[in-house]
Amino acid sequence: MKISVLLAGISISVMLGTVHGQEVYKIEKEDGTVVYTDTPSKQSEPVTFEAKTSNVAQSLPVSSPKPVSPQDNAAKRQAQPTPDYQVSVSHPAPEATVRDNSGSMTIRASSQPKSSGPYQLTMNGEIVKTSANGEFSLTGVNRGTHTFSIQLLDKSGKTLASSNEQTFYMHQASALINTQNSQ
Repeated sequence: MKISVLLAGISISVMLGTVHGQEVYKIEKEDGTVVYTDTPSKQSEPVTFEAKTSNVAQSLPVSSPKPVSPQDNAAKRQAQPTPDYQVSVSHPAPEATVRDNSGSMTIRASSQPKSSGPYQLTMNGEIVKTSANGEFSLTGVNRGTHTFSIQLLDKSGKTLASSNEQTFYMHQASALINTQNSQ
């Protein structure tokens, strides 16, 4: 280990020394180790090196990237057109009356062409839920008139398409009906 570290250090100093035109001397010690130095002594002998070492390799040619013009980008976008998605609601029908005393209902939507992106339900102007398959199960919807739309999103959350805004009516039996019958 000591010899390899010593030789590595020597190699570096030898290369640096010859680059600057300094003389390099070799000393062989009694134990067999070899020392290279730039200081001459009685035991040292000068070392000469070839002007060019044999471990120099030719560099490979580097090709510079071709600049991309705005016309190339436009052509690339035209070559890969994005589909024209459309979102349609299959349930409930427009202006439908949903009758459920607990306020539970399901909204179903699909896209053409089919997409793997998520769907987002916006109801009464607020984002309510997100679904991977376009089906939304809702509970606790209050009685009255509600509007909703479904958006198809891409992986980054950008809207690809949206359904038309649609209205439904949640009908629930009055809580007063049972109290009037019991009197």
